[in-house]
Amino acid sequence: MKIVSWNCRGGFRKKIEEIIFLNADIYIIQESENPDNYPKLKNRIKTYFYIGENDKHKGVLIFTLNENIALKHAGWEDFYRRFFIPVVVNNY
Repeated sequence: MKIVSWNCRGGFRKKIEEIIFLNADIYIIQESENPDNYPKLKNRIKTYFYIGENDKHKGVLIFTLNENIALKHAGWEDFYRRFFIPVVVNNY
């Protein structure tokens, strides 16, 4: 499994091409905007989780473009962490 993490420093919707060529199974993007606010980005990544300080930008985005990867929120306690997204991958 290939996992890529990148601090895009904002504007991920304009920079997605700079990273998807890596063909990762899971991408973790720091300082990303919320895909819910950008329909073109949301339609492209489909399966994702986002958490941020406000509903617009500067959060953490976890997504997959691989149809064989199933992401599910683990439902764990966040232990008062600001940016904590527990994710289960393919039911493991």
